[in-house]
Amino acid sequence: FVSDEGWLRPTVSLAYVAAQLGDDPRRLVSFLLRRGRDDPAVASEALRLVAAVAAELGRAAAILLQAPAVRLYQTNVVAKEPGRLNQATGIHRDLHQVPLDPGPAGSLTFWCPLDRDLDGARDSLLHFYQGSHRDLALAVWHDPRQVESRAAEIAATRYLAVHADGLRLGDCTAHHGWLLHRAPPQKPRPLADDARRALTFSFVDADARLLHDIHGNTTRNYRPVNMEDELAFADWYHDSDPDNSDRLMRKVDHPLLPLVYDERRPLNLPS
Repeated sequence: FVSDEGWLRPTVSLAYVAAQLGDDPRRLVSFLLRRGRDDPAVASEALRLVAAVAAELGRAAAILLQAPAVRLYQTNVVAKEPGRLNQATGIHRDLHQVPLDPGPAGSLTFWCPLDRDLDGARDSLLHFYQGSHRDLALAVWHDPRQVESRAAEIAATRYLAVHADGLRLGDCTAHHGWLLHRAPPQKPRPLADDARRALTFSFVDADARLLHDIHGNTTRNYRPVNMEDELAFADWYHDSDPDNSDRLMRKVDHPLLPLVYDERRPLNLPS
């Protein structure tokens, strides 16, 4: 089902979901991104489309995380175009940008080509640092500030770097939220659309708890949440803890983080 390197072919793909809906995948993306913030009709359609994807990918995420239930944390379109905002994406861990304590299961992201097959020799695919999500010694015995500033050096000497040779439409890679990874710049593709576009689906353990101190000023000294991704969580985070004062770290429960798979009980997802 999943290779040692961390990618897989899920039994359902973005292209398959789009075909079932009788539409193009890019329409699906537009709904996912808008999330129907201002239009109830769009909200209903967005939820239906999210549910169609999440019903399968959510189950796969739960299996890979060995978690009984998962929430859809976010969807995201990531694009690189040669000559236009085409910098490399540096080494990072996704969960550094998530204001949640996901517990031992953690989180998982599926990274899927959006509108064409991707070639590993030319296109900017994710590069994964094998085993880095299990490297507890790095977190316990080394200053996290030094680890962040020397991430590239540490990753190069500590882990094997792997990436897919290519991804077809319908393929996805899957990586854990604590896994170190990066993406190189996009190379030009003669006589073709140069852009590399991918759609991501990120899932988190359903029992994840809210981090009240996102700036790391008190109980998590020197371990702040990376606020680069604040737009992705501002709506639900401040609803959940508007005064940033909940020190009990209660379980997160918000409509923008829907429960999409739970082996313990049936879900009433929109059809």
